[in-house]
Parts: sequence; C-alpha cells; structure tokens
Amino acid sequence: MDGGSDPMTINPLSSGLSAITATGIAGVTPQGGLAGATAAPPPPGLGNGPEPALPAPPQAALANLITAAAIAQEGLSGLFADLAAAQNAAALPDSVKSAIQQVLATQPPLTAGVTGPGLQTAVANSGLFLEAQLAQGLTGGPVPAVSADFKAVLLQLAQRLGALLEADPTAAALVAEGAVLPAPVPSTPQTRSAARPPPPLRGGVTQGHGAARPQVDPEMPEEQLLRVLDHDVHAALARLELSQAASARLQDGSSFWKFELPVAAPDGPAMAQFEISRDAQGHGGATDAPATWRTRFAVNVTPSGPVHAELALSGDTIHVTLWADDTDTRTLLAADRAALAEALRAEGLTEAAVRIAPGSPTPPPAPAAGALLNRST
Repeated sequence: MDGGSDPMTINPLSSGLSAITATGIAGVTPQGGLAGATAAPPPPGLGNGPEPALPAPPQAALANLITAAAIAQEGLSGLFADLAAAQNAAALPDSVKSAIQQVLATQPPLTAGVTGPGLQTAVANSGLFLEAQLAQGLTGGPVPAVSADFKAVLLQLAQRLGALLEADPTAAALVAEGAVLPAPVPSTPQTRSAARPPPPLRGGVTQGHGAARPQVDPEMPEEQLLRVLDHDVHAALARLELSQAASARLQDGSSFWKFELPVAAPDGPAMAQFEISRDAQGHGGATDAPATWRTRFAVNVTPSGPVHAELALSGDTIHVTLWADDTDTRTLLAADRAALAEALRAEGLTEAAVRIAPGSPTPPPAPAAGALLNRST
C-alpha cells in the first residue's frame, strides 16, 4: 500500500478497549463468555513472538467497555460503502481523503485468486493484533509496521475527522496540514437504515454480512459528511474491539480468534466472518492426541446467498462441512466436493471428508436474559 508522505502515528490507547487489549484480557464478560481469559496471541505465523505477560485489568472495567462497544457497534459493510462514496467528495480536505484511501486499501478482498499466504497477511492486518504488536515494541521487541493494519488506519481517520469537527480552528488547521491529534469523543450517532448485525461475540454462529448501500452523498455539506463518516468509523472501531475481546486464550489452554475480512461482491464489499480456535487437548481430552484446530467462516453475497463452512483439523485428518440455503449453490458445491477432498489429501492429509448440507449450522443456546442489550430493538 502506498501511503505517500502521509505519516502513520497511532496512539495505542486512543480508542475504547485499546487500553485493555494492550495489556491482555482477563475477566468475566457475560456477553462473550470469557471467564478467566487472557488475550490470545496470533495463530502461528501471524505474530513476531509471544505476547508479554502484563497485569490484567479490572473485570468490571472490561465488562463496562464491552457493554458500551456492543451498543455502539455496527457492521463494517456500511463503513466501506460510505468511505467509497465519500473519497472523491470535493468538500473533504486532502488529509482526510488520504486517510480514507488507506482504510480502503488495508485488506485485500477475498477473490477466486486468494492464497494461503495472502489470507494469512489479511488476518495479521485485520486489526485484531494491533495492541499486542505495539506492546512487543514497547518491551524491547521489534518495532511493528502498522501502516497496513486496519485498526491503525481507522484510528488515524478517526483522529482527523474528529479534529475537523472540533470548534477549535487551530486543531482543524493542524489536521489539514497532515498532523495527527488524539482521538476525540465520537460525534452524535446517525442510525443506519439497515438492521445492524449482531455483535461479534464468542459462542455465536458466524454470519456473513452482505454489501450495504452508502448513506453519504459526495455533494453533502462538509459538516454533515464529516459527522456521518465519524459515526461510521467509531462504530467500526467498537466492532473491532468486541472481536478483540472475544479473541482470548482461556485458562484450560484453548485459544480463540474472531475477525472479519472484506469479500469482493457484485453489489459492493461484503464481509466474511471468521473464527479460528485451538483445543487445549486432543479429541476426548486425551493428552497424547493432537490438538484440534477448527475454522468457521460465513459469507453472504449475491447470487449465492448465505454460505457457512467449518473445517476441523486434527493431526493428518480434516473434516469439512459446507452449508448453503440456496439449492443452486449447494449443487455447485457438491459438484466440486470430490475435487476439494482430493486437493486436501494432496497437502499430506491421510483423511479428508467433505460434506454439503442445507441451511446453516445449529445455533448455540440463547444467552441468558439481560446478558446483552441490542439498541436497535
């Protein structure tokens, strides 16, 4: 990504849960089920080393921040739609346009040509590991390159939008010159007309989010345009922070990561939701059995509709299940089932089973009353 002369300066404590995710997560969160959890390091190959062992924050502070983020969050599809529509608005200063372009360029879309290393890079830059990477630099580790990190560039855009919305003309002048100021309090929310997706909490079914219609018009007055974008950015940051809170290493040694990546769709950028987890022990709790890695993801694009996938890898055995609502989509998946199994065995797996099913995975039990409040209802 070409950032030009635009500097990348990020304050790791300038947004919501960042102060907590920078020092590890440990607490009881009714929404996410993270009792006794600590922040999980990236999966192998995604980080520069183990996370530093830092003191855990108070449980009550974590729970309060997660509650606030759950109320403020909105889907990332709306953010991408509004940024794409606003990037050429004449009313926006060049510094904001540059920050918008950096956000749009952070993560490559998942297309037919996606590769394993490319997906690994996209996960590493998803924003999930930003504070962990910054903490490594603060404790003597290598200084991380965060210019392609989604959360880092989103924080930079929030800083510039917020400063322009401040009444202080000096702050606005500094931002217009490219300076980066501390992130201000979000502006008054502007509710998106489409229903917001559920928060990305631990234990829920993965859901793909279709493309959204932009709410901005490039011809809008500057202040109105800035306020819509400011709300979009802070809602996206809240959603990212919920993903960070849900991604944890539990006391039993198991790990869990939840994140979202853009998908190229005919009607605009949609979002694929992913979960990666690693069991603490092998199948049935046997200590000498290999641990199971499990990946779940979901997409919802036109014309295939919702598609869910689950992959479970244990040693040299993998089981894959694909769900689809649409009959034609299931037919296409079934036609390639044998080829997929053969490709998996070609990677050195002795057993590869692939199953195609209608509908979607069985949802988990409903949360207890009062565990989560959805502002939209």
